[in-house]
Amino acid sequence: MAKKDRVFCVFQCPETEKYLVLLKTKKRKGKKRKWSFVGGKVDKKEHHLAALTRETREEIGHQLTAVNLDRELRDINHSIFMYRARMYTSTRIVLSKEHRKYRWVTLRQLKLLRLNRPARIIMENL
Repeated sequence: MAKKDRVFCVFQCPETEKYLVLLKTKKRKGKKRKWSFVGGKVDKKEHHLAALTRETREEIGHQLTAVNLDRELRDINHSIFMYRARMYTSTRIVLSKEHRKYRWVTLRQLKLLRLNRPARIIMENL
């Protein structure tokens, strides 16, 4: 199986050092909902930054401006491109139907959340 590229942005508030996480609306049968960072799959022939810009606009209604590629992470099935950007907790978030709610959390709180696999991998590299 070919690795699938995923892009995620770790939004962090410079004032509080908290991270933005999203709770999925859908859950797998018999499983609890999991938290994730903003991001998702890269479509065929789509540049990573274009995919991240699209995902950010779709998921939280935010126009991505200044963002930096932090690192590429790998797991069995995915190449995860982790970007970082600043965002203030006062920024207006407009969630898509894909997510139920959002939360600003400290790193300590993040470690206690039920995260999806990409978010766990990213969290371990913060």
